[in-house]
Amino acid sequence: MEIGEHIKKVDKTFDIKNLIDNHAYESNMQIIHRNFSEHLLEVLKEKELSANDIFISLFHQDVPVLNAEIKEFVYSSHYDPTIHDTLTEKLNIERDKSLAGIHAIEKKKPIICHKIKNGNYVKGKEERRENIKHYIGIPLKINGIIMALLNIEFHNYVCFQDEKEMKSFIQQEIQAFIYLYEYQLYKRYFFHLIKEKDQ
Repeated sequence: MEIGEHIKKVDKTFDIKNLIDNHAYESNMQIIHRNFSEHLLEVLKEKELSANDIFISLFHQDVPVLNAEIKEFVYSSHYDPTIHDTLTEKLNIERDKSLAGIHAIEKKKPIICHKIKNGNYVKGKEERRENIKHYIGIPLKINGIIMALLNIEFHNYVCFQDEKEMKSFIQQEIQAFIYLYEYQLYKRYFFHLIKEKDQ
């Protein structure tokens, strides 16, 4: 549907800038967040979770550049913004070394915290983190270079028996959404390149 909308705009009057402005990156990310959250609630329905029990956030490069020396990621979006607040605006690779999400970025692979404890997860000041039970941090990549960090928090209820079960859950229930997020990152980078070439 999204590509169909781009095609309609190209068919009417082709304007590179118009196409770039209509990417709707943030809106698309919120749609993915919402559908991802609904999917998690459905597949974990025996746990009787509600929207209050799941928090999804995304941090990305401020300017989408394929650069292996990324030092900082900025807040992009979270779900559900009508329920949850987030205070973190930036993740700095050097300053925030103790954060689980930074470990995911440095190791270039998902980080799983089955049990939240000192040494594997630093609780922030947000009220929701008082009741966090599980955390998954997933680096999102373009051509093997990390462009964003997807954070998934489970609150109030223990949903998984161990780390092995969480790894299996990522493969079965989360991987497809990782591809959707990365698709939007690819498009954002692609349109950024077009805009640069057009100037």
